[in-house]
Amino acid sequence: MKWKKRMISAAAAAIAVLMCACSVSENVTNPSAPDVSEPEETVYYNPLTGTAGYDESARLNRPVAVMVNNIEQSLPQRGISKADIVYEMPVEGGITRLMAVFSDYHNLPEIGSIRSARHDYVELLLPLDAIYLHFGGSEAAKKAISQFEVDDIDGLVFSNTAFRFDKERAKSKAREHCYYSDAALLEAGIEKADIRTELSEPLPSLFTFREDAAVSMTQSAMSVIAPMSGICTASFTYDPASGLYQKAQYGDDHIDETTGKAVAVQNVFLMYTDVDLMQDGLHKEIDLSEGHGYYFTCGKMQPVTFKKDGEDSLLQVYTEDGAVCTVTPGQTWFCVIPSEFESKLSISGAESE
Repeated sequence: MKWKKRMISAAAAAIAVLMCACSVSENVTNPSAPDVSEPEETVYYNPLTGTAGYDESARLNRPVAVMVNNIEQSLPQRGISKADIVYEMPVEGGITRLMAVFSDYHNLPEIGSIRSARHDYVELLLPLDAIYLHFGGSEAAKKAISQFEVDDIDGLVFSNTAFRFDKERAKSKAREHCYYSDAALLEAGIEKADIRTELSEPLPSLFTFREDAAVSMTQSAMSVIAPMSGICTASFTYDPASGLYQKAQYGDDHIDETTGKAVAVQNVFLMYTDVDLMQDGLHKEIDLSEGHGYYFTCGKMQPVTFKKDGEDSLLQVYTEDGAVCTVTPGQTWFCVIPSEFESKLSISGAESE
């Protein structure tokens, strides 16, 4: 029995030594062995939203900028909640019009109703080298499109190719409120118009996006009510659960018919600047070269200034001390408002403050 016990103990010791040796050998680094570690995956970011996960193959695809009707009688819109950035500016008659910008023309959802071009929006899409999708346009817009050689698809020319007329909607809406497009229709229009689809190089970031989650702004901004004219007011209410600002207008939620939900965005900019009547006494002349206003994100706000050095330059945003404003990654709503309406702006903070 003692002999058997010694044999078992010896065997157990031998197994323990072997296991120890295997463990050691697994943790010893052989300097001559090739490095088999996985290479780091390159992460690409949407240049208009700063969000990760952008498709590498899309980096050279041109953006598309779509003129969207925003008169009350034309609502609800479709696809507006999917835009990377929306510019809302005043046009004639006290109404506003939207330009919805998507970073990749391949990803255009059903969007509309689509309306006519205005020359001030051309100045915003030029530095993006965006394809301009619209239905008609003012004389000043037509002149700007020609002058700056903008690649545009006009519904007056390509209504049967790049646009769809919604006959069912036309039963309750005026005809001009019933034209839509999407990626497939846009691509058909691009082919027919023989428009270039690739950028010469990837777009630069529209803003300087923050890399961390912390927001340095301290002033609370849970509700923003911004009159843009005598009849149009853009309102934004912060939802802590989603971390987004929900938009309202005309006294109700700004609904995207496609989703049935209110439009909600990560960032809101209000830019106050000079807006004058053109010589025709109807259309607006908006000064985009500079302005001041406010930036809202994550339930906070800060005063900012804006500067655009030329037609083909991006609109830059700065803090009050002159530093570049860092922006939270996500979708953005950008309102350009006549300076005389700043006194009517209402901002409410958290109740506890």
